Amino acid sequence: MSKYDLTVTFTVFLLCALLVNIVFSQSTASQPIQSIGEILYDVHLWYGTGEVPYLETSGNGALSRFRSCLERQARWNFNTHRLCICPYMVGGEAKWDWDLINGKIEICREFGQKVIIDMHHEGYCYDSDQDSYAKGYFGSERWIQDWRDLTRIFKGNPDIVAFELYNEPFIRWGKDSFGKTYDIWDSSVTDYPDIFDAYARCTDAIREIDPGRTVIWGDPLLCNILPYMDWVNNPHHAYILETYVPYADNMHFAFHRYPPIEPETDKPWTGVQKLFEAMEYVKNKGFNVWLGEFGPDNYGATTPLSLEEEEEFVISCINFCVDNNIGFSLWSYWNDHYMGDAFGVPLGWYDEILEQSNY
Repeated sequence: MSKYDLTVTFTVFLLCALLVNIVFSQSTASQPIQSIGEILYDVHLWYGTGEVPYLETSGNGALSRFRSCLERQARWNFNTHRLCICPYMVGGEAKWDWDLINGKIEICREFGQKVIIDMHHEGYCYDSDQDSYAKGYFGSERWIQDWRDLTRIFKGNPDIVAFELYNEPFIRWGKDSFGKTYDIWDSSVTDYPDIFDAYARCTDAIREIDPGRTVIWGDPLLCNILPYMDWVNNPHHAYILETYVPYADNMHFAFHRYPPIEPETDKPWTGVQKLFEAMEYVKNKGFNVWLGEFGPDNYGATTPLSLEEEEEFVISCINFCVDNNIGFSLWSYWNDHYMGDAFGVPLGWYDEILEQSNY
């Protein structure tokens, strides 16, 4: 080979290498993604499921059941799991079941799923001889200190993709597993705008320890419990979205939705247009949005929907998210995440739903 040929060959090699580097740099710079097998992790696009927190929360059967659920979901290549955690009252003190939490995180890792730590705290998390740990919990210094402690524990853990600071704090009142009534709001929370001030204070405390931590706040438009309100003209929503824009870059608003009853007709309402409009509205204001919980409502028999109507509702939600680059987390239930025979939902129902969707 002549010197000329060597020079041409070397020049072509350099040009190819430069072109590959440019293409690679452009693709990675625009979308920070990690890859494990065929599963892609986009920091703003999570697909997965969540679980009921307070059923089978301890014991040898809990982890094996959890593994079984993820095995049955493996075909869908979900990239995240919304892992419900909460402190338990033991001898008057709050404790964490770290064997259970760490065991589930390890199982998620085996299946290539990142973990969203979900403070799913609604008064379930204590024994029958103790007052509710949830009483006055949301917005309290105790809640914020719990998140400081969790942040120190999980800081730098590559398995954890986000912290969901509290599940549905809009539902202030409720009853626990033993029939006791509880009030989850701290005295500092007296109205809905105070909810977001509490979220901000908690976020600030977390980021003093872990500045880059992604956090999830609750639904700013209250779509799950007030689906028909005039959310565009409501002063609460304008206040919330305008006030907390500085938190938007590394925060997601979580929307929750189940098939509701239309108050004007007292009949099942399976359309999801209100939800879609709300998510687009918040997204256009510069916030990340995530459909963090949705599914059929037949489990509680609170809506007289047919299984076909619920199927239409869930598929519509999945398709909207996929088509608009919005992540979602299907809500799962006691019996194998609706992949078993639970509350009248047949075996394999979620599999059929996902097969029919655009996911």
